[in-house]
Parts: sequence; structure tokens; C-alpha cells
Amino acid sequence: MGTLSGSNYFSVSLADWDLASLALSDVLSVSWRYGRLGFTSTTAFSAQGLASQDFRATIPLDGTLVQGAAYFTEDLFSRGSLTTSWALGEIPFTVSLLGANLGSHQTPDYGFGATLRLSGGIPDLLRWMIQAGIGATPAGQVQTGSCFEGVRLSVSDIPLCGGAVSADILVGQSGPTGEYVSWQVPLPVGGFKLRVSLSYKDLFEREGLAASVAGTIGELNVYGNFSFDETWAFTHGGWQASGPLFDGDLVSSVTIDPDGIVGLAISYSFSLRDATISLQPEIVLDTTTCFSTGIEIPSLRVDIRYPVTCCGGVNLGDVSLSLVTSKAGVDSLSFSYAYRF
Repeated sequence: MGTLSGSNYFSVSLADWDLASLALSDVLSVSWRYGRLGFTSTTAFSAQGLASQDFRATIPLDGTLVQGAAYFTEDLFSRGSLTTSWALGEIPFTVSLLGANLGSHQTPDYGFGATLRLSGGIPDLLRWMIQAGIGATPAGQVQTGSCFEGVRLSVSDIPLCGGAVSADILVGQSGPTGEYVSWQVPLPVGGFKLRVSLSYKDLFEREGLAASVAGTIGELNVYGNFSFDETWAFTHGGWQASGPLFDGDLVSSVTIDPDGIVGLAISYSFSLRDATISLQPEIVLDTTTCFSTGIEIPSLRVDIRYPVTCCGGVNLGDVSLSLVTSKAGVDSLSFSYAYRF
């Protein structure tokens, strides 16, 4: 009855061939599901013993959905939640009771809070959402101090000039603490989409602007993002492109600031028989000017993943090897084994 599944991930790593740097880890995850009823347990071990435990449960009760979660660091409770979701007419409600250790492992200090979320919409006009926190932020982070922590008011999918507008307002004890407005619109070429976002602090005091564009050119996926400060001056940004190259996949990115190019990154992955190989050279620019072509590659990371099968194709999991090499030799080496059932 029900479905049982899970995975086990074991890894060992070593740096500079120094046994003192030897690190071991093992993560065992087990899930059981029957319809909407489900339980999941994830346990992590290190060379020192138990590292963490994560328990999650989903229980349907008379039209409502109850979800619980508890996370432990070693054997000490770290955080947990109990969430109930239901609908009143066409308006869905979600209430979460939260707990967390706000102190250290040696001197625990437990705090508790709750969040309320309700949402709805007007067809072809907008969607809205309200999130409130009591003893916790609207996003669900337990806080110390006062009882009321804030409210998040959101509206989205508002049609404007061929695109859609979204807006968020964060309200604290003394009034608005931040605002965020964005507009996304499709562009007429390459399936590209443009997104422009404005952020504010306090009562509509502009903090900055961010813009991004994403789309495809042939088989090439292109993404760019650019940030500006409150005076509209450019601060940083970059471009990323990915797509097939020969018999593999190439991902490259360039990071820029007002002075020019400040970073380059490239990764290339391909298959050789049954193995998947990824190459990631570290690229360091000799100078940060736009016109510099001098680069240095101080190290290279190589990742190899190979599926293990036997007895007529029975899957026994995947083994992976990662190594970082430089002119001095092998800087780090790690081995991992993952099995899913």
C-alpha cells in the first residue's frame, strides 16, 4: 500500500593530498506516499556522526491540507512548522505555526510565531495576495521582539502596454518599509522577454532599478541582467549564453561593471560513451579594462559522472569524480556515489 522511494548520497573529499582535510558525508532520504498522504525523512551524517535530520509530513483532513516539518541540527531542534491550507469560497487561506532556535547549539533560545496568507484574483485584471506575520516575518522567519512583525501586500498580472505589472509593499510596525514594482513584456524578436524592476525603501524612496532580458537566438539561450542605483547610474550586470557546441553543451558568462569586464566563466559538458564529463576552467583577467584580452587560467575543474549497471541493465546508481587541477598538481579530489530506489 502506497509508494516507497528514496535515495542515498555518499561522498568523500580530500584537499592537497592532506589527510587532515579528509571529509566524509552521507545523506539518506526516504519517502512514503499514498495519494495526498506523504512522509519524508532526510538524515545527514558526517565523519563526526549525525549532522542533521529533516522530517516532513503531508496529511489531508476533510478538505484541508496539513503539512508539518521539523529540522534538527545534530540532535537539537533547529526549526519547525505546522501549516494548514483550506479555502473559504474562492479565497484560499494558509496558516503556519512556526518555531525556531534563535540561540546557539550551546545555549538554545526558542522563539515562536505564525503567518497568515490569503490570495485571490479578478479574471483578466489582476491577482492579489496578503501575507501577515505575528512573531515572524511575512516570509516565515521567526523573530525576537514585538508580536507584530509585518505585512506583505502583493498584486500581479496587471495588464499594461502589452505586458504585466506586479507590485509588492512591505509594511512594518512604523509603516511601509519597502516597495517593489516590476513590469514584464514580450519583445517582438527571438521570443525575448524584458523585465524592469524598481525597488524602494521606506515611503517610496527609490533604491535602484534592475532590468533583465531573456530569449533564444537559434539554439542559443541568452540572458542578460543590469542593475542601476538610485541616481540611475549603472552598477553591475552581465550576459550569459548557453547552447549546444559540437556534441556537448557550452555555458558562458561575462560580468561587467562601469569600468568594463570584471569576470569571465565557461563550462563545457559532453558525453563519452556512458560517462558525462564537465570542464570548468577558472578564468582570471589580467586587468579590468574593456579592451584587455589578457587572461589567465590558474586551475581547471573536471567532473565525471558514470551510471553503474549490471545484470541486464539493472541500475545500481551513479558514481562521480570531481577534481581541481592547477600548475602545482591536483588541488582537490572528491568521490561520490548516489543510489535511488
